[in-house]
Amino acid sequence: GYGLCILLLATLASLSFAQSRNYRDNETCFRAVLARNPQSATAHNNLANTLRKKGALDEAIVHYRRALVVDPDYEFGRFNLGSALAERGEIPEAIGWLKAALTTDPNNANAYYTLANALARQNNRSDAIAYYGRALRLAPDFPDAHTNLANLLLETGNSAGALEHYREALRLEPNNPQAHYNLAVGFVRAGQNDAAIPELRAALQLDPKYPDAEPLLNDLLSRSRR
Repeated sequence: GYGLCILLLATLASLSFAQSRNYRDNETCFRAVLARNPQSATAHNNLANTLRKKGALDEAIVHYRRALVVDPDYEFGRFNLGSALAERGEIPEAIGWLKAALTTDPNNANAYYTLANALARQNNRSDAIAYYGRALRLAPDFPDAHTNLANLLLETGNSAGALEHYREALRLEPNNPQAHYNLAVGFVRAGQNDAAIPELRAALQLDPKYPDAEPLLNDLLSRSRR
């Protein structure tokens, strides 16, 4: 009953969205806690995490906001709200909350990464590149950050920088066909078609139906025979 909910709440404590887990009765428990104590920022936050995981993003955002009304300095609150708003496409407000999160937790690599993603969606490439870089200084083994940074570097004409980060993403996830494909595209954009061919073959070996890999491989092989 309610006592078990309190125990669960105490055990989970304050969670970021990424740290939360799916327990069968999470939602019931957190709603029960809030019925008794509507001023629990932790319960609002953790209920929001549970709702978000099941796809109820709008209601999750309501509870992330309530957590911050109860406690404006609530741990993870600003980041969770900012990342949820970004997921819903409300980029300007999301950026504000993510920057606010970094004022209280300047070593949160995931906040830098999420902020960079939001800035990239605004086509603010220079700031996005800078924030991806800050995320990677804190968490060098962050494959998605390497990939997204490489994508932006490629878009801005920095092929050498892009290849460096595509290679690092592949080193971290050698069995990821997308990592091989991304590196192949980087090689093609850098004019290194011969280097792209083995990466495309590797992508197709890992996933024979990987989108676009086979047509690109066939095109490169056709060019190499001319």
